[in-house]
Amino acid sequence: MTAAQLPMTLEIRHPLPLLEEDASKLESFMAEELGGPGDGCWTTQANLAQRSIPGGLDASVMPGTISDTIQLVRQLGERHLWIDALCIVQDDPDDKEVQIGAMDHIYSSSVFTIFAAGATSVRDPLHGVCPCTRHPDQRIARIQGLHLVIPPPVANEAIASSVWNKRGCTYQEIMLLRCRIFFTSH
Repeated sequence: MTAAQLPMTLEIRHPLPLLEEDASKLESFMAEELGGPGDGCWTTQANLAQRSIPGGLDASVMPGTISDTIQLVRQLGERHLWIDALCIVQDDPDDKEVQIGAMDHIYSSSVFTIFAAGATSVRDPLHGVCPCTRHPDQRIARIQGLHLVIPPPVANEAIASSVWNKRGCTYQEIMLLRCRIFFTSH
Protein backbone atom coordinates (compact mmCIF):
# COMPACT_ATOMS: atom_id res chain seq x y z
CA MET A 1 0.00 0.00 0.00
CA THR A 2 1.32 3.44 -0.85
CA ALA A 3 1.09 6.38 1.54
CA ALA A 4 -1.90 7.72 -0.41
CA GLN A 5 -3.69 4.39 0.05
CA LEU A 6 -3.25 4.04 3.80
CA PRO A 7 -6.47 3.76 5.73
CA MET A 8 -7.24 6.67 8.00
CA THR A 9 -7.99 6.03 11.65
CA LEU A 10 -9.31 8.19 14.43
CA GLU A 11 -6.67 9.05 16.98
CA ILE A 12 -8.56 8.70 20.26
CA ARG A 13 -7.42 11.69 22.24
CA HIS A 14 -8.83 15.05 23.17
CA PRO A 15 -9.44 16.63 20.69
CA LEU A 16 -10.15 14.06 17.95
CA PRO A 17 -8.43 14.27 14.57
CA LEU A 18 -8.56 11.84 11.68
CA LEU A 19 -5.06 10.48 11.29
CA GLU A 20 -3.32 8.95 8.30
CA GLU A 21 -0.52 6.63 9.33
CA ASP A 22 1.08 3.39 8.22
CA ALA A 23 -1.72 1.07 9.27
CA SER A 24 0.65 -1.90 9.36
CA LYS A 25 2.27 -0.31 12.42
CA LEU A 26 -0.98 0.45 14.21
CA GLU A 27 -2.82 -1.58 16.75
CA SER A 28 -6.24 -0.28 15.93
CA PHE A 29 -9.77 -1.09 16.91
CA MET A 30 -12.56 -1.28 14.48
CA ALA A 31 -16.23 -0.51 14.84
CA GLU A 32 -18.83 -1.75 12.44
CA GLU A 33 -21.51 0.87 12.29
CA LEU A 34 -24.97 0.32 10.97
CA GLY A 35 -25.74 1.62 7.53
CA GLY A 36 -28.11 4.46 6.95
CA PRO A 37 -28.06 8.15 6.35
CA GLY A 38 -24.90 9.90 7.42
CA ASP A 39 -26.73 12.48 9.52
CA GLY A 40 -23.76 14.78 9.05
CA CYS A 41 -21.31 12.31 10.55
CA TRP A 42 -19.85 11.00 7.29
CA THR A 43 -16.44 12.23 6.26
CA THR A 44 -16.70 13.97 2.88
CA GLN A 45 -14.35 15.94 0.67
CA ALA A 46 -15.88 19.11 2.11
CA ASN A 47 -15.07 18.28 5.76
CA LEU A 48 -11.92 16.14 5.41
CA ALA A 49 -9.43 18.98 5.95
CA GLN A 50 -11.31 20.21 9.03
CA ARG A 51 -11.57 16.70 10.47
CA SER A 52 -7.86 16.08 10.00
CA ILE A 53 -6.81 18.74 12.51
CA PRO A 54 -6.97 18.31 16.30
CA GLY A 55 -10.45 19.25 17.44
CA GLY A 56 -11.84 18.92 13.94
CA LEU A 57 -14.09 16.01 14.82
CA ASP A 58 -16.55 16.56 17.65
CA ALA A 59 -17.53 13.17 19.10
CA SER A 60 -20.30 14.75 21.16
CA VAL A 61 -22.35 15.51 18.04
CA MET A 62 -21.91 12.05 16.54
CA PRO A 63 -24.76 9.53 16.60
CA GLY A 64 -24.98 7.35 19.72
CA THR A 65 -23.29 4.22 18.40
CA ILE A 66 -20.28 6.19 17.15
CA SER A 67 -19.85 8.49 20.18
CA ASP A 68 -20.22 5.55 22.60
CA THR A 69 -17.65 3.53 20.64
CA ILE A 70 -15.19 6.43 20.78
CA GLN A 71 -15.80 6.68 24.54
CA LEU A 72 -15.28 2.92 24.98
CA VAL A 73 -11.99 2.88 23.09
CA ARG A 74 -10.81 5.87 25.16
CA GLN A 75 -11.78 4.07 28.38
CA LEU A 76 -9.72 1.09 27.25
CA GLY A 77 -6.73 3.44 26.96
CA GLU A 78 -6.27 2.79 23.27
CA ARG A 79 -5.23 5.32 20.63
CA HIS A 80 -6.70 4.35 17.27
CA LEU A 81 -10.14 3.51 15.95
CA TRP A 82 -11.39 2.81 12.44
CA ILE A 83 -15.06 3.54 11.66
CA ASP A 84 -16.04 3.29 8.02
CA ALA A 85 -18.35 6.34 8.00
CA LEU A 86 -15.56 8.51 9.39
CA CYS A 87 -12.43 6.96 7.89
CA ILE A 88 -13.60 6.52 4.29
CA VAL A 89 -14.26 9.73 2.37
CA GLN A 90 -17.84 8.91 1.46
CA ASP A 91 -18.19 11.11 -1.63
CA ASP A 92 -14.80 10.26 -3.15
CA PRO A 93 -15.13 7.21 -5.44
CA ASP A 94 -11.35 6.82 -5.70
CA ASP A 95 -10.89 6.82 -1.92
CA LYS A 96 -13.79 4.39 -1.51
CA GLU A 97 -12.27 2.02 -4.06
CA VAL A 98 -8.88 2.07 -2.35
CA GLN A 99 -10.32 1.70 1.16
CA ILE A 100 -12.73 -1.08 0.22
CA GLY A 101 -9.85 -2.81 -1.58
CA ALA A 102 -7.86 -2.63 1.66
CA MET A 103 -10.58 -4.10 3.88
CA ASP A 104 -8.69 -7.37 4.29
CA HIS A 105 -5.74 -5.38 5.66
CA ILE A 106 -7.99 -3.23 7.85
CA TYR A 107 -9.76 -6.30 9.25
CA SER A 108 -6.55 -8.25 9.87
CA SER A 109 -4.84 -5.25 11.54
CA SER A 110 -7.65 -4.79 14.02
CA VAL A 111 -6.99 -5.94 17.58
CA PHE A 112 -10.73 -6.41 17.93
CA THR A 113 -13.90 -5.22 16.30
CA ILE A 114 -16.84 -3.71 18.13
CA PHE A 115 -20.33 -4.60 16.91
CA ALA A 116 -23.46 -2.70 17.96
CA ALA A 117 -25.62 -5.82 17.64
CA GLY A 118 -28.28 -4.36 19.93
CA ALA A 119 -28.77 -1.26 17.80
CA THR A 120 -31.33 -0.78 15.06
CA SER A 121 -29.68 2.38 13.69
CA VAL A 122 -26.48 4.37 14.15
CA ARG A 123 -28.46 6.73 16.41
CA ASP A 124 -28.89 4.02 19.06
CA PRO A 125 -26.40 3.77 21.93
CA LEU A 126 -23.76 1.10 22.20
CA HIS A 127 -25.74 -0.80 24.82
CA GLY A 128 -23.89 -1.18 28.11
CA VAL A 129 -21.28 1.56 27.63
CA CYS A 130 -23.31 4.29 29.31
CA PRO A 131 -25.58 3.74 32.33
CA CYS A 132 -29.19 2.83 31.65
CA THR A 133 -28.60 1.75 28.03
CA ARG A 134 -29.06 -1.96 28.63
CA HIS A 135 -32.49 -3.19 29.60
CA PRO A 136 -32.42 -6.87 30.41
CA ASP A 137 -35.91 -8.28 30.58
CA GLN A 138 -36.38 -10.59 33.52
CA ARG A 139 -39.64 -12.27 32.74
CA ILE A 140 -41.45 -14.43 35.22
CA ALA A 141 -44.18 -16.84 34.24
CA ARG A 142 -46.63 -18.20 36.75
CA ILE A 143 -47.70 -21.75 36.01
CA GLN A 144 -49.82 -23.76 38.45
CA GLY A 145 -48.75 -21.58 41.35
CA LEU A 146 -45.05 -21.73 40.48
CA HIS A 147 -43.05 -18.67 39.49
CA LEU A 148 -40.70 -19.62 36.67
CA VAL A 149 -37.97 -17.32 35.43
CA ILE A 150 -37.67 -17.03 31.67
CA PRO A 151 -34.04 -16.27 30.83
CA PRO A 152 -33.10 -13.56 28.35
CA PRO A 153 -31.85 -14.72 24.95
CA VAL A 154 -28.39 -16.22 24.92
CA ALA A 155 -25.75 -14.25 23.05
CA ASN A 156 -26.00 -16.31 19.87
CA GLU A 157 -29.76 -15.74 19.69
CA ALA A 158 -29.43 -12.00 20.32
CA ILE A 159 -26.75 -11.67 17.64
CA ALA A 160 -28.60 -13.88 15.13
CA SER A 161 -31.73 -11.74 15.43
CA SER A 162 -29.85 -8.42 15.24
CA VAL A 163 -29.99 -5.88 12.41
CA TRP A 164 -26.22 -6.36 12.03
CA ASN A 165 -26.70 -10.03 11.17
CA LYS A 166 -28.98 -9.14 8.26
CA ARG A 167 -26.35 -7.04 6.44
CA GLY A 168 -24.61 -8.33 3.31
CA CYS A 169 -21.02 -8.16 4.56
CA THR A 170 -21.59 -10.10 7.79
CA TYR A 171 -19.94 -13.30 6.52
CA GLN A 172 -16.82 -11.41 5.43
CA GLU A 173 -16.57 -9.72 8.81
CA ILE A 174 -16.87 -12.98 10.74
CA MET A 175 -14.31 -14.77 8.56
CA LEU A 176 -11.63 -12.06 8.48
CA LEU A 177 -11.67 -10.74 12.04
CA ARG A 178 -9.42 -11.96 14.82
CA CYS A 179 -11.56 -10.90 17.74
CA ARG A 180 -15.15 -9.65 17.93
CA ILE A 181 -17.00 -7.93 20.75
CA PHE A 182 -20.77 -7.74 20.41
CA PHE A 183 -22.88 -5.28 22.37
CA THR A 184 -26.52 -6.31 22.65
CA SER A 185 -29.41 -4.85 24.59
CA HIS A 186 -29.50 -7.91 26.88
